[in-house]
Amino acid sequence: MISTYVVEYPHCGDRLCDWLKDRILEWNIDKKLFSIVVDNASVNGGMLDGIRTWLNGKGLLVHHGDMFHIRCSAHIVNLIVKKGMEVIHRLIEGIRKCVKYINHSLYRDEIFYLAFSQTRLTTKKRVGLNVETRWNSTYEMLRDALELKEAFERLADLDNEYKLLPTKDEWERIYVNEWQLSDVDYIHMMIFFMQDKFEYEDSSLEAPFGCGVGDQVERSSGLVEASTQSSLDFRDFGRFVRERSTLSSLAKKIELEQYLEESLFPFNEDEALSFDILQWWRHYGKKFPTLSKLARDILAIPASTVASDTRALLNSETVESLLCTKDLLPPLDGQFQALNLD
Repeated sequence: MISTYVVEYPHCGDRLCDWLKDRILEWNIDKKLFSIVVDNASVNGGMLDGIRTWLNGKGLLVHHGDMFHIRCSAHIVNLIVKKGMEVIHRLIEGIRKCVKYINHSLYRDEIFYLAFSQTRLTTKKRVGLNVETRWNSTYEMLRDALELKEAFERLADLDNEYKLLPTKDEWERIYVNEWQLSDVDYIHMMIFFMQDKFEYEDSSLEAPFGCGVGDQVERSSGLVEASTQSSLDFRDFGRFVRERSTLSSLAKKIELEQYLEESLFPFNEDEALSFDILQWWRHYGKKFPTLSKLARDILAIPASTVASDTRALLNSETVESLLCTKDLLPPLDGQFQALNLD
């Protein structure tokens, strides 16, 4: 992490673009950028459009910046899951209200602890309030609430003001560990909504990463015929590998030509699915140093964005110092040493 910034009003793409451009120039990385990962906020799209135009004007982006704007994979997964969760939105809100009720005051928390102790539950978990932008926190809230179901039921007996206890049917619908095995209609509806959202979000990845594997094979050199009957038919490809392996060139050539004429990695149909392309490039990195660097950039798993949890009443400079100091300081003895703050 090299910098943070508190965006003041107006939160527009042009303003973010100007700030990001200043940071890029400050760190002299304008010639080293391959892609930038952001979430789906429209203001981020405007910001990266400006940066892409600026860098393209200097001829610094690969393939004119087609792979420059990468949408956060974690954010996309969150959108897909939230779409499915809409089916049980009222149920989730009911559990959230239960958690808010307990956390509202120390007295209510003590009553809930009393209810918990009387049930003799062995779990040490407490139900935490979910963060709506993080689907996994919603899952954890539902899972923990299930483990404390008896404590919630006992709370309803001890506290006359507690009127939020879920019904028996609602508790049954929360059994998240059994969703994958369920044949209940609302579970199927959740899956349908999530599949529909996935297909919509997946279409946005075709520009930087291409379409399906079958389409990529059909658009290749024609040496392999893609089977429309089976996406895992490697017989034609295996034949091509065996023929191509005998055509290696011994002449002195540039690195790219050597790579293109290299004998292809032999594997049978059973080994095809377990082939690790990253491991291959690690092994042949010294033989193809330049191409291995390109492969490292192209094959790198896109990073994901993380929403800031900083809520302290600190100014932006202090927050930046606290978050970035470790990455900006030189390492001690080759690695950062943990500070003893006791």
